[in-house]
Amino acid sequence: MHKMKPYKDILFVTGNEPIHNFFVEKVIEELAVKHFDVVKYYSGISNFDYFSKIYDYEQMNESERAYFSDFIKRRTEIVSRKDICFRYDNEAIFNSIAHFNEYLDKIIGQTHYKVILSFACPVITSDSFFQEDMQTVNIHMGLSKYYRGGDSNIFALDKQEYDRVGLTAHKLAKYVDSGHILFELSLADIEERDYRQSKIMELTLNLMTEAIIILTTKIKSSQLIYSAKPDLKSTFNLKNSNITIENIINAERNLSLRHSSLHNKT
Repeated sequence: MHKMKPYKDILFVTGNEPIHNFFVEKVIEELAVKHFDVVKYYSGISNFDYFSKIYDYEQMNESERAYFSDFIKRRTEIVSRKDICFRYDNEAIFNSIAHFNEYLDKIIGQTHYKVILSFACPVITSDSFFQEDMQTVNIHMGLSKYYRGGDSNIFALDKQEYDRVGLTAHKLAKYVDSGHILFELSLADIEERDYRQSKIMELTLNLMTEAIIILTTKIKSSQLIYSAKPDLKSTFNLKNSNITIENIINAERNLSLRHSSLHNKT
């Protein structure tokens, strides 16, 4: 006789920065969820050290280093003011991507989840997450029909492509940010809702805040209805691109200019 798997409402798969914890906390709060699990990947090093490698701190000049330090500081500060929970009793955290994926394989084989929500985590390799009947949603900071990868909005803002800035909620898929789309939020969408932002972390928080409202409404009504997935031939995958501090500085300058323009119109 086979033992039945325990049932839980949500499996959160994410990172361990304040914005990741904000996502988990607010979804739990909106849905009044009691039965859930949280699996996090954390590199084990400080944000400064982690992003120094990504954005090549050694190649920055003095002013770029100062901007970089402030940018990393703001990643934490803007969300930390929101009085969020950072740890849960039913939380597992890993600093090895291999162990992270091994644990996901194990936990998905042991538990039935109503929905699996992921945000800013390493690439999930378990095939069990990509089954058609699996209710999964990944939050991508970018519009996946244009750009895929973690720096999508920075890339679009750097090029002043404001119509390609936003957020995509989509079904988990094997290829990065390529799943069937649940809903999109553009920069113009959140501006119409009176969100204003002059910095990238403000943009990220505002997109996430609005996305949580839409996502939890859909989960409550059991309406996770996906539309077409992006055409991989017409999207640009930023995974192997080299985003630099110069790109970030340009992106924030352009976002600030847009903010000023909108403010002057009101």
